[in-house]
Amino acid sequence: MKLYAVLAFMQGAALAAAAPVSALPPVLTESQATTIFYSVSPALKSARAAAAAAARARQAAGPAADPVLALDRDSLGAGENSFLLEWTPDISGGRGLLRAAAGASASAAESAARLAGLGLRAEVLRAFYALLLAQEVSREHRSAASRLKALAGITRAAPAGRNAYDRLRLEVEFAAAQAEAGDAFARVEETRCALSALLGSADCAELLAQGTLLPPVMGPAPSPAAEPAGPRPHPALEMLSAEADVRDAERRFALSRNIPGLSLRGGLKTSDGDSAGQAGVALSLPLSGSGRRAAEAAAGRRDETLARLEEARLGLSAAGAAARLRLEKRMAAAAARGSEVLPQAERLEREAALGYTEGRLGVPELVDAFRTALRVRVALLEAAYEARLAYIGLKLAGGE
Repeated sequence: MKLYAVLAFMQGAALAAAAPVSALPPVLTESQATTIFYSVSPALKSARAAAAAAARARQAAGPAADPVLALDRDSLGAGENSFLLEWTPDISGGRGLLRAAAGASASAAESAARLAGLGLRAEVLRAFYALLLAQEVSREHRSAASRLKALAGITRAAPAGRNAYDRLRLEVEFAAAQAEAGDAFARVEETRCALSALLGSADCAELLAQGTLLPPVMGPAPSPAAEPAGPRPHPALEMLSAEADVRDAERRFALSRNIPGLSLRGGLKTSDGDSAGQAGVALSLPLSGSGRRAAEAAAGRRDETLARLEEARLGLSAAGAAARLRLEKRMAAAAARGSEVLPQAERLEREAALGYTEGRLGVPELVDAFRTALRVRVALLEAAYEARLAYIGLKLAGGE
C-alpha cells in the first residue's frame, strides 16, 4: 500500500497528488507541525458542515411514497345479517421495512465513523509530536557524540600527560555515544514510518473524505446535582444516540403511513338476498398515525439532549479557557526553569572539557559531566513537547 506524506495531510482532500514517504522532510519543526494542524482544520470543518447540510436536506425531503393497492369491496358479505372486516393491503411494506433496516444500518455506521474519528485524530497528533521529539533527542545525542569525538582527537594528538587507559576509556565512551545516537536515529525513523503509515491508512483517508476527522466537542458532563442518580453517558455520545433514535422513529412513522387501516362496515341484508335494501354504517380505524407520537417523543428527547450538549459545550469553553491559562502559566514557568538550568548544563560541559584538556579532570569526570548535561537537555525537551502537545490538544478540542 502506498503511504502518503505529511504534505498530503496538510492539504487534506484538496490535494490531487500526494508525495511518497521518501518526500517527508528530514526534520519537522514545532511551527511546521502547528501549521499542519491548523491548515487542515478549516477544510475539514467545511467538509463536515457540508455533510451535515446534505443530511438535513435529505431528512427534510422525507421518504418517497410507495404505490398502495386498495381493494374496493362493496358487498356486505355472503351470509345474512353479516358484518365484514375489510383491509386495504400495502404491497410496498416489504420495501419500507428494507428501507428502514438500511437506514438504521447507515445510522450505526455513521455513529461508529464519528466515534472512530475521535481516537484517530488524537493518534495523529501524538504521532506528529513523537516524531518531533525523537528528532530533537537524536540531534542532542549526535551533538554529544561529536563533542566526545573532538576531545578524543585532542587526546590522541597530545598524548603527553595522558596514559593509555585514559585514551582507551575515552574511545569506548565515544563508541557508546555513537551507539546511543544510532538508537535515537532509529527511533526517528520508526516514528516517521508510523506517522506515514497512519496518514496513508484507509481509515484516515476515509475520514478525511467524509470530513469527520475533527471530533465533536467532548466537554465535561453537567454538575452531578442537576443529574439523576446513576451514571449518565457523556452528552456528546448521548446526542449521537438521540439523533439515531429520531431518525429511526421518523422512518417508522413514514413506514406506518403505508400500513393499511381497519375499515369496519356493518349493514343489514334481507333474507331474500335483495341488495337494494342494504343499509349500514362504516367505521374507519386508521393506523397511519400510530408512529407520530413515537417520532414526536424521540424529537423531544433529541431537543433535551441537544440542550444538555450545548450546556456541556459552554462548560467546556469556560473550563478549556481556564485549563489553557493554567497550562500557559506552567509552560512559562517551565521555560523559565529551562532558561536557568540549560546554561548551567552547558557551563558544566565547558568546564569539564577544559579541565580534561588541562589535566585537572579524568575521563570519568568528563563523561559524567557530559551525560548529566545530555540528560538535562532531553528532560527539558520532553517536558516542552508534552506541554505543547497538551496545549494544541486543548485548542483543537475547543474548535479552534
